[in-house]
Amino acid sequence: MADEAAEDTRRSGGPSQHEAGERSEPARRDRFGEVAASPNSKFGTDYGIFHFVFVVAALIAGNTAAGRVAPITQANFEKEVRESKGVVVLEAYAVSCGPCKMVAPIFSEVSKQFERRAKFGTLNVGEEGFLSKELGIRATPTFLFFKGGKVIDRHVGTIDQSDLSEKVEEALNN
Repeated sequence: MADEAAEDTRRSGGPSQHEAGERSEPARRDRFGEVAASPNSKFGTDYGIFHFVFVVAALIAGNTAAGRVAPITQANFEKEVRESKGVVVLEAYAVSCGPCKMVAPIFSEVSKQFERRAKFGTLNVGEEGFLSKELGIRATPTFLFFKGGKVIDRHVGTIDQSDLSEKVEEALNN
């Protein structure tokens, strides 16, 4: 009888958890209630490959979408704004600014409207304080209109879609 049990153990690759005296533990969960990553997980969570593919596809689509608004930083300001020959519209905002949150969808819509004729960018004044000071930004939201790398117009405060469109059109025709 003992020989049969030993044979079964060898065939199955080792003793079962019950035979070895181990208990199975419940799945570990993170602070959001999701199952925590297993040691074999390549992507940090056990969502599976389909979740990973979906996230990558969404990121790619967001980077190539029409009317894309580029974040402007000290590192890319020269290339994206100063060296640009055409019109660049820059929205300076603060993360905690209520009016900035109100005009964000308007800015996005206008960027889609003028996607082939002008460049659009956003500047986070909290993260880019030196550049904000250099540009003379003292309140948010502030909209700066550049042409040939130079500021040609400025608007401080909220703005509706038709007025922002009109200002972009003026900058293009100037």
